[in-house]
Amino acid sequence: MFHEEELALIEKTCAAEPAVAGLILLGSVNRHDHDELSDLDLVCIMRNPSELPLLEEHLVAVHGNRVRLNCILESPKKLVIYIDDALRKIEIFLMTSLDDIIQYLIEEDFSCSVLLDKYGGISKQLNDLKEHYAVSRHTTKEDIVNGEIDKILYGFEAFSLANKRGDAYKAYFEYNLILHRLTRLIHVSRNKTRDLHLPPWILSNAYWSTAKMAEFQALQGCMDCADQNALKKRFLEFFAALLGDLNASVHLKRPVGLILSFLESVCKRDARVVESPSRRN
Repeated sequence: MFHEEELALIEKTCAAEPAVAGLILLGSVNRHDHDELSDLDLVCIMRNPSELPLLEEHLVAVHGNRVRLNCILESPKKLVIYIDDALRKIEIFLMTSLDDIIQYLIEEDFSCSVLLDKYGGISKQLNDLKEHYAVSRHTTKEDIVNGEIDKILYGFEAFSLANKRGDAYKAYFEYNLILHRLTRLIHVSRNKTRDLHLPPWILSNAYWSTAKMAEFQALQGCMDCADQNALKKRFLEFFAALLGDLNASVHLKRPVGLILSFLESVCKRDARVVESPSRRN
């Protein structure tokens, strides 16, 4: 009942707002796989972004004294309303065009419901975008895969440099980003593009086999990792196997051999680094 009631209130408020052109329902509530504590995810298409403060005021007002916290987040602009003591969350993405959330729509496989379309253009634009990306879906997957591989390469270099500087916190941070990219790659390799924003342990728990989970857990590091070289070796073996699988189904813009050669050169360089007296102490 929570989601239906809140949805009805928001839809009524947006319908009365001249600055709002449309309202779209996304996420688990739209897919009907939600539970009582699931977030409510919406996209509000604005005609006049300058009237955002007024819309925020009205949306919060309709929820009355049940509102525990509301805030505006940037990039993308998002109104978040936490309801009641359970802090159930309503997230409203505030956009001027569907182009602003195209990546999210792709990840959701364009699974959404148009609740409000005042001027008749939103439903048509959604259908046009869906047809376009249905034709080029494989390209989209390749873009995601190649983008994540690039980020892993940059991250591995940053991880290495942080270790050389003796910056344990930075090294730990960079390495965990690499692991997140790794889980995203595995996720995409299994033709799953939904939920890529989730933390790695959620992605891995939800979709990986027990054996794959054990391999991934062996890659976990910490700021006081005694043998970074052994950790890098395990990572390379895991990543090489993944690249082999990806190369069979996706066009990689860089040869697998070149990718692995770069990572191996970083590992060899690190292994040759003689620790400074300050690090030995």
